[in-house]
Amino acid sequence: MKCLGFLYLYVGRYPRNNASRNSRQRVLDFFAVLDWMMRLPEELEQQLWQDIETIEGETRMPYVTSVERLATRKGLQKGLQQGRQEGRQEGRQEGRQEGIQLGKEEGMKEKAREVARAAMAKGMDVSLAAEISGLSEEEIRRLLAH
Repeated sequence: MKCLGFLYLYVGRYPRNNASRNSRQRVLDFFAVLDWMMRLPEELEQQLWQDIETIEGETRMPYVTSVERLATRKGLQKGLQQGRQEGRQEGRQEGRQEGIQLGKEEGMKEKAREVARAAMAKGMDVSLAAEISGLSEEEIRRLLAH
């Protein structure tokens, strides 16, 4: 419990009889200490969390503050929002790519129909027009029917 000793000394410097008057400052100072502790060297940080776990076990009270709960909630909301935004952007990009691909395919099919119509207009038989255009004989017969 070496790590928490500093915290006790730091927070304990405020007189308890002025707690309501100093409560905002105490909270700010407490978070300043926590912020400092977050930058501890790895072995001290491990010791800190061992101390916290020891206290949690002794008091049967989890070390989750309202600030942590609020931060977690806000973090989740922000993560969900960012995930949705990225999903929309990815969906739009995929939609564009798919639209471009479908447009190319439809353009190629239309060009093949034009070639088949031109071949048939020149008097070619259906099998030769199919070979030249890449369309099936059935597709060419349907073109001629319309």
